[in-house]
Amino acid sequence: MDWIDLARSIPAIRRLHDERNKLKVKLRAALEDLRKSRETLKSVRTEYALAEKRNTSKQKLRSVTEELGRIKAMRPFSRLHEHLNRRGIDLALDVGASTGQHGWALRASGFGGEIISFKPLTDAFAELEKACSGDERWSCYRCGLGAADGEDTINISGNSYSSSFLPVGDWATEAEPGITFVGQETTPMRRLDTLVPELTSAKRLFLMIDAQGFERSVLEGAVDVLDRIDAVQLELQCRASYEGQSDLSDMIDFMRTLGLEPILLWPGWTDQMGFLREIDVVFARSADSQCPE
Repeated sequence: MDWIDLARSIPAIRRLHDERNKLKVKLRAALEDLRKSRETLKSVRTEYALAEKRNTSKQKLRSVTEELGRIKAMRPFSRLHEHLNRRGIDLALDVGASTGQHGWALRASGFGGEIISFKPLTDAFAELEKACSGDERWSCYRCGLGAADGEDTINISGNSYSSSFLPVGDWATEAEPGITFVGQETTPMRRLDTLVPELTSAKRLFLMIDAQGFERSVLEGAVDVLDRIDAVQLELQCRASYEGQSDLSDMIDFMRTLGLEPILLWPGWTDQMGFLREIDVVFARSADSQCPE
């Protein structure tokens, strides 16, 4: 190659050299992008793994918390079962049974006797039927319990289980909006003193009443079978939520007139401000008490 040919080839060589340098720059940029992508992917994988661990930990914590809650909730029923067993009670009357929670709690605590549940609301009663369908010693009836046989209208609350035959107070709906009534339903009403002899011949009964302010009416309709009722569980209000409802002190005094004294209690509803509004109290007949004539 002579000098002329070499001179002519220099521009082409330079272009190749420039193209090579540009390709090197692009390659370095591509490698840098790849490195960043790998780091990002690694970071994403790390974040995903951390998120998975956090979710797993939250699920475990939620599971443990729920289990502790169940254990805590069952403690009173375990103590209750001890009292029932000691007294030889073989049948529980579950008034205002919701969808079967009280019956399941009794069974979980070890109570093996017969359970008869009563619920007036159609929808809740359907759920109650499902709850007790697999238990041969647990039956249920759709009716309300009160001081007279016949029919009555029950007010249906938004959360269902706060439904009541009594009007609800304004302060209660402000403290817990779910209590607000959203409808009504007509239901059969029975007195326990006419109904119990039709259903059972058991002589030592445990009466559970969760009737949203209607507890006293239920008891007033049980005067003829009080001699067969050895213990009563009531959900009592520290401040009356329903119009015409007896408050805590009045109900304790009333239970004493029936020859029943408190033996066990545990907290119930605490409102959104943290105030205790309800407690569950178990009353029992002492050996020297007499059932009123």
